[in-house]
Amino acid sequence: MVNGELKYRDLSHQDIPFFLELARENKIWREIELKGEKLENYIETYSYLNGEWRLWTLQKDFIGVSFHTKLAPSNGKPWFGTLIITVKFQKQGIGKAIIEKITSELKEEGMNVIFAGIPFDQYNWIDFLGKCSFEQFKIEKDDQGNSYLIMIRPIQ
Repeated sequence: MVNGELKYRDLSHQDIPFFLELARENKIWREIELKGEKLENYIETYSYLNGEWRLWTLQKDFIGVSFHTKLAPSNGKPWFGTLIITVKFQKQGIGKAIIEKITSELKEEGMNVIFAGIPFDQYNWIDFLGKCSFEQFKIEKDDQGNSYLIMIRPIQ
């Protein structure tokens, strides 16, 4: 359960050391997402989506980073791309609270659904999103033949 006020601000260059710390703590995320690439380059690869990279805080602690976009080129709908929480604050409902905060904002803007794509074999990620009211939608393959589970969450 989140105790305290969960806040965010736009991720900035000065936050890269914290984001690198998150990546070091989360080996699976690092291997799947960064794939040996520099973090700054990784962030830049998402710039074409016009999404929001956010740094999340609880009280005075930096607790995580997220990325989402309101209009993905693939379907013109919102997509949730990244959520990474520091190990110290995991399993406390913070990730779910962040998703709730983002979906609430999207609802205020008239959006009624958000998508997410997860590597098909990342059961923990799939389980987490399921607990956050995402449902399995379909399976897609990328250009390299990797399978992804596309999940969808109605925004009510």
